[in-house]
Amino acid sequence: VQAWRAVRWPPGQELVAAHVQALRDGPLIQVASSDRHTVKPWFQGRIDYAPTVPDALPGFTLLGGRVQSLAGQPTAVLALQLRLHQIDVFIRPADGVQPPERSQQRGFNIVQWRDGAMQYWAVSDVDGADLLRLARQWPAPLH
Repeated sequence: VQAWRAVRWPPGQELVAAHVQALRDGPLIQVASSDRHTVKPWFQGRIDYAPTVPDALPGFTLLGGRVQSLAGQPTAVLALQLRLHQIDVFIRPADGVQPPERSQQRGFNIVQWRDGAMQYWAVSDVDGADLLRLARQWPAPLH
């Protein structure tokens, strides 16, 4: 059993490289759906945890999901859209809570946060304020 913990890695350059690779070479989406009840169950058996897939995030559209290697581990990725901008949200299990924290790498904005059950990294060329809004709208985990 993999012991998951809150981490500050992967470094921003790996997040941006994974985002750009999916945009350029694909697959951008392995399960295409705006319905969380289609996307969430798709991850079963593909990764060893159940990622949070929100019902609705005002202004953002769920396009689907994929599994992508990040820091050598299969990682759940949700593909979202805001206007014409693609947003990837990488999701891994993690303990602890951390409010959204923004950084930038090679012109891409990255917002990282933890909700006590999962750790998230949102990556996009969309304005950083929009990514912060996404993180603040993200649903709290059900306990």
